[in-house]
Amino acid sequence: MVKDTQPLAYAANGHSKDFDPTVPPPFKIAEIRAAIPEHCWVKNPWRSLSYVLRDVLVIAALVVAAIHFNNWFLWLLYWPVQGTMFWAIFVLGHDW
Repeated sequence: MVKDTQPLAYAANGHSKDFDPTVPPPFKIAEIRAAIPEHCWVKNPWRSLSYVLRDVLVIAALVVAAIHFNNWFLWLLYWPVQGTMFWAIFVLGHDW
């Protein structure tokens, strides 16, 4: 097989200009699943519940810290962090 010696031209988005998004990828879903180790497919409800408990404890700890310190600068940090934690609970409930 003769290798093309011309360098690839790239579009502004960084992809090769030869890239065709309509062509199926050179791999199958089964190949991706086969590459994932078996222990990743084992469901463990206790581990899952421990993550939920951890998220609830972090939410409670953030509330206690916000009430205890009550500083305007810390509130600026509190809002996005607490919002992220509540988003985690929302995703859990939404995907249930």
